[in-house]
Amino acid sequence: MPKEVAAICTIGAPKNTHATPNAQDQPAKGRQLPEEVRHKLAILLNVEEESLREDDAAARPTPFYFTIPFIDAQASAGHGSIAADHDSLGQSWVFHRSVLKTIYSSNPDILRLLSVRGDSMEPILADGDNIMVNTADTSPSPPGIFVLFDGIGIMAKRIELIPQADTGHIRISSANSQYSAYQRHLNDIRIIGRVIWYGRSLAH
Repeated sequence: MPKEVAAICTIGAPKNTHATPNAQDQPAKGRQLPEEVRHKLAILLNVEEESLREDDAAARPTPFYFTIPFIDAQASAGHGSIAADHDSLGQSWVFHRSVLKTIYSSNPDILRLLSVRGDSMEPILADGDNIMVNTADTSPSPPGIFVLFDGIGIMAKRIELIPQADTGHIRISSANSQYSAYQRHLNDIRIIGRVIWYGRSLAH
């Protein structure tokens, strides 16, 4: 038994083990988890101490950390895309709950990460950046930077609906003026999700 668990068992064990004949039929009244036990349990279970309070029956353990998986491909932000299975998952990054809330406050299960390759989205996104994608947001209205699959590969581009055009036509553009914008119909592409965050190394 781990030392931490043993310590919890020792601290939390009742001192008087002699029960009356009807004690097992009596509902427990006023028994609360000692603070030192609650603290150690919270550490072992990776939850907040408040979620272990008995006076809050509706409380459920909330993880301190969330794991966000990478899509096993590289989003091309330059000439030429990398063909890949955009549904397959690779490595993962772990985010503390308080940090993730500053990025996205809803269900983190719909978030994915990708690495950027190319310079067409500079200076917004640079080669080597890691981006977080909200896969539940696939509507190009309002416009924004999305990760999309065009039948050849995955890319990160700015997408916007074309006003006064046939329904479903969009403009796909880059932040770098050296790359030309082009049009596609929504039926010809798959929008994977909206980019909501990026991380960048200062080592390059």
